[in-house]
Amino acid sequence: MRAIQLAVAFVATLAASAGQVQAGVLYLSDNSNNLRAIDPDTFTVSNIGSLGTNFLWSGLAHDPNADILYGVDGRAGTFDLFTINRLTGAATSVGSHGVPELFGLAFDSTNNVLYSSQLHVTEQLYRLDTTSGAATLVGPLTGSPGIGGLAYDSLRDQLIGWHDFGGEIYSIDRNTGATSLLTNGPSASDGGLAYDADRDLIWGVDITSGGTLFSLDPNASYTRTNHLTGIGGQPTGLAYINSSFVPAVPEPSSLTLFGIGACMAGVGGARRRRREK
Repeated sequence: MRAIQLAVAFVATLAASAGQVQAGVLYLSDNSNNLRAIDPDTFTVSNIGSLGTNFLWSGLAHDPNADILYGVDGRAGTFDLFTINRLTGAATSVGSHGVPELFGLAFDSTNNVLYSSQLHVTEQLYRLDTTSGAATLVGPLTGSPGIGGLAYDSLRDQLIGWHDFGGEIYSIDRNTGATSLLTNGPSASDGGLAYDADRDLIWGVDITSGGTLFSLDPNASYTRTNHLTGIGGQPTGLAYINSSFVPAVPEPSSLTLFGIGACMAGVGGARRRRREK
């Protein structure tokens, strides 16, 4: 009887775990040259490892079609495009883009194009070649005083830019670089953006209040909600890896059948041993 009770409990546990929803993960880079992860449900911050660099980091972006995490150095670096191992944090150079002050980074997953915005100097939008790192000028970010954060909204097929220091949110023309104001937001400083298709939110991070994580709701005029402060390390780059890249859990029916078979086999074995005695 005890064995049967254990079998039922085991199967129930398996079925419950199979029903759990798998969530995505936020990845951030900081000016201490670390890669970290944030759970967007609990806001737990985990350190992954060193990027292995010695410059001021800036934008991050994830290519969901090839499952590659990209990063660019924005200031006092080698002006390279990098791929980043999200399990260890190690950054590997793809090649030089040669453009100072590239801060924003976003991957257009519909058209397979990596975009980057220049925060200061001439304030322009670029396409980056993901095989060589080479930058191709799209055009000036007109009407904008400085786009420091970029995100690609895959639901609306829209490139979104965030004005560093001012906080305004813009839609950006991917053919010309021209910007259109979406909303006036609260002031922010040196940060990154990332679109979360699982929740239909834009996440943001900046260096205010010791490092702040916030969200912007495109369904509510990009209303900002702060979720976490005191992150530390001056976080400036942000990317969201969606739930499709979380290891899949077997279907409940498969787990249940496996659990019943395994447990009943154990019950039968226990009964045979008792009879043999």
